[in-house]
Amino acid sequence: MKNSLISIKNCLLDLLFPKFCVGCNCEGDYLCQDCQGLIDINYYQFCPVCNQKVFNGRTCFKCRGKTALSGLFFAVFYKNHLVKKLFSRFKYEARVKDISKILAGFVVDSFTKLQFFEKTRAWFVPNLPGMASRVNLRVNEGFVLVPVPLHKKKLKSRGFNQSEEIAKHLAKAWDIPLLSDVLIKSRKTISQTILDKEQREDNIRGAFSLRESPPFTRQRKGGDEIIKGKKVLLVDDIYTTGATMNECASALKRAGAKEVWGIAVARE
Repeated sequence: MKNSLISIKNCLLDLLFPKFCVGCNCEGDYLCQDCQGLIDINYYQFCPVCNQKVFNGRTCFKCRGKTALSGLFFAVFYKNHLVKKLFSRFKYEARVKDISKILAGFVVDSFTKLQFFEKTRAWFVPNLPGMASRVNLRVNEGFVLVPVPLHKKKLKSRGFNQSEEIAKHLAKAWDIPLLSDVLIKSRKTISQTILDKEQREDNIRGAFSLRESPPFTRQRKGGDEIIKGKKVLLVDDIYTTGATMNECASALKRAGAKEVWGIAVARE
C-alpha cells in the first residue's frame, strides 16, 4: 500500500513538474542517456592534497600529515558543463532532489570502473613493495556512510542536505549503514564559494563536532560512541580545496574513527 501511494505521488509530481534534461532539454529526466555519454566517469585515483595519481587510493606518503583523510575517491570532474548544470539545479532549485540519484550513480559507476581497472592492471603490474595491486577500499568491508552535514539554519532554508541525499542512494546501492546524524555542523559559517584556500580553512575550522548524548539518559548514544572504531566513508557533493572534508574527518578521527575516506561526486 505504501509503495503504491509513493508511485501515485511520483506520477502526479511528474505531471505537474516534468523533468527536462539539463543538456538537450528533452523531457523525461534531468539527464538523458545521450547527454550522460558526454560525461567522463573517473576511474583514476588522486591524492586529496597534491592531486598526484596514486595506485591504492590512499593519501600519498608525503601528504599524510596534511589531511585527516585516509584517501579520496571522486566520480567526475566539475569542469564538465553538464556536471555544473546538474549541481546548479540540485543545490539551488526546489523539487529536484531526484538529481541525487543521478549523482550517486556517477559514484557507483566510478567504483565499478575502478575495480575493473585494478583487476586488469594486476595482470600487467607486478606486486612491488609499497605498491598495491588492487584497490585498498572495499565498500562492503565494515564501512559506514556519513554525509557532510549542513548547519541547522542552512538545512531549514534549503529543505534538504544534498550530501545526505546522495549518501542515501549509495547506502542502498552498496548495502552499508548510513549514519546521518552523528556528525553535526555546530557553528554557522559564511559560504566557502567566495573564499580562497586559506580563508576556507580558517572559516571552517572547528565548525563540526559529534552529536552529544542527551543528558541523564543512555537511551541514545552520542556520536563519539557510535563512530568509535568505525571505518567511515565521508560523503560530499563537490571537493574543491578539501577544507570542509578535512575538518569533518578531523572531528571523526578525534571521536575514534579508525579510517575516514572521502567520497565526492565531483572534484574541481
